[in-house]
Amino acid sequence: MYRKAQEALQSSKDDQTNKKLPPPDSELWQRAKEYLELPEDGSNTPVAAPDDWMKEPGTAFSYEEWKTNRHKNEAIIDIVRHRNDWESPFEPLTPPHTSYTISLQDTFRKQGLQIIVKMENIELTPQDHTYTNNSWQLDGQLNEHIAAVAVFAYDVSNITSPQISFRQHTTLYGCFYQYAEERYSTRGYDARNVRAHRCGKCASVASTQGRLITFPSVLEYRVEPFQLLDATLPGHYRTIKMYLIDPHYRVCPTRNVPPQQHHWWTQEAGKTLATAGLPRELVDEIFRGTDDWLMGMEEAAQHRQELIREHTWNEVSRVARMPGPAF
Repeated sequence: MYRKAQEALQSSKDDQTNKKLPPPDSELWQRAKEYLELPEDGSNTPVAAPDDWMKEPGTAFSYEEWKTNRHKNEAIIDIVRHRNDWESPFEPLTPPHTSYTISLQDTFRKQGLQIIVKMENIELTPQDHTYTNNSWQLDGQLNEHIAAVAVFAYDVSNITSPQISFRQHTTLYGCFYQYAEERYSTRGYDARNVRAHRCGKCASVASTQGRLITFPSVLEYRVEPFQLLDATLPGHYRTIKMYLIDPHYRVCPTRNVPPQQHHWWTQEAGKTLATAGLPRELVDEIFRGTDDWLMGMEEAAQHRQELIREHTWNEVSRVARMPGPAF
């Protein structure tokens, strides 16, 4: 906490005075600790702060505990489980969960796996030399049943090291934490809180050329900003994404949906008609009469925009329905 507070103080543009944060054993930190121990609304019982109340990120639970889901999505802030003037200690209702392992190659060898493949290119030029990205994403619709994601960077050229960051929704219970602390500032300064979603950043991984990064689809992720190394030359970041369909479900595969492009149909139909002995003039006349059937570029672009719109609204709805801390 001390390190984070120091970084926030150094980055402040409003305070141009001495930006040296007092040491943790100073009087100011002691006053902050005493403030945190004050009773909350509805309680007359002070709560003693733990010895490690200035906890650094990563010390609340280990990576192995997070990986095996033994941390139960808890935040790194210590909880208050009981006050003397409460009728009984509150315990959250958490769904039962038992960790288990599975071998895809053994369990689903016969039926096989289904994946969705997507290619993404980020191209930078001397005129547009920086990539910025502020949006987090969680891929997949309900009908797609995406269980995991793999990102393979196959071509990275003339850019700073690209990073993929991850975060996860964290469960918070208001009665477990110090809350309503803003009431002291809102009364005198007419300040207001901005609603925040409870997501904890997990880690960032360098997505260098040739590296394959896989992760479960319960994690939100984003590609962090990067820029050209040599601003006089173009650069790019090209990846292949593979989305693993939950093998317990089967979705309609592309083998049951032939390509819809008109030129593909004309090539295949032309071979069939020529084999049947139809004159070339009649074959050409048939092709001219079909125009851009099965699907033209304009209709294909419209379907793509509808798909993007559907995914966008799905993301907006997911974030809007994400409950905030009930403080």
